[in-house]
Amino acid sequence: MNAIETVTFLVALLAVALGIFNTWYLFKSARFRLKVVPKLCFDMQGGRYLAVDWDEQVQQLRAAGAPSRWGIEVVNLNGFAVTIDEIGFSDNTDDGQMAMVDPEISRRKRWPVRLEPREKVMYYSADGMDLPKTVLANPRAYAKTDCGHCVYGTTPVLTKEAHIMLRDTPVPLAKPRPTLSNEERIYQALVALLRDHKESGSVVLVEEPRSQKFVQFGPGSSLEIDVPHIALKNGEAERAYDFFARLGRDYLMEYDAPNPQTGKVAHGATFNHDFGQDARAAAKAGVAFFQEVYLLPLDVELRVERRI
Repeated sequence: MNAIETVTFLVALLAVALGIFNTWYLFKSARFRLKVVPKLCFDMQGGRYLAVDWDEQVQQLRAAGAPSRWGIEVVNLNGFAVTIDEIGFSDNTDDGQMAMVDPEISRRKRWPVRLEPREKVMYYSADGMDLPKTVLANPRAYAKTDCGHCVYGTTPVLTKEAHIMLRDTPVPLAKPRPTLSNEERIYQALVALLRDHKESGSVVLVEEPRSQKFVQFGPGSSLEIDVPHIALKNGEAERAYDFFARLGRDYLMEYDAPNPQTGKVAHGATFNHDFGQDARAAAKAGVAFFQEVYLLPLDVELRVERRI
């Protein structure tokens, strides 16, 4: 390779290097870059101590009960000016943001703050401000610009303080939800059925979800408990005879009705008893049927559904 070829090669290599550098620089410049640094601030006689780490001095100040507040430093790393119009704390989600209201701003800046390239500003919360409880599990500080960019940041001191607060925050005992008994839920559904039903008839279906065993009440003008014979096993059918005999009906009612799927009239038989308007007696009988005929335990959870 002669001198001319060598120089040509070096120039070409330099051009390639400059091309790669320019591509990297343009990519980096095109990115929106803010630096958000939450700090724990202690105002002391000798000045203000701004902590980003959970260091020994922070631990001593905390142990001494020194007053503190939170600060958020924002640095503009862009090659252009930006305007910060909201800062605060979050759980690292946009929905979890809690804005800092009327913060003290360093460098005599006024709200909203315009930051020139490479310029920074510090926001201070009110004295004694605690972190919002909603952000303790995943704490972040954030800064939002007037053009909609939002940047998050954290520091060891923020993470540690949030962990301590989360540990020391008493967990309220959940109030037990009042649960209605099966009988009461059936009763309320039957009262509603008497009050609001179609002329052609409406139904309250009571079912044990796992076994799909059921009884039904209708049509609404009165309260008839109805259990199709075909839905019962042999032992259940025998117990159903005894159960309905105690209610005053010791035989099956036969009927002819169209099959809703085929439209053909089918013949069937059902256990049935009419309680009239007595919703309480009907509800008691419904619960008893599950215990005495289906042999289900007293505490089984029944599903009650109105079908109007």
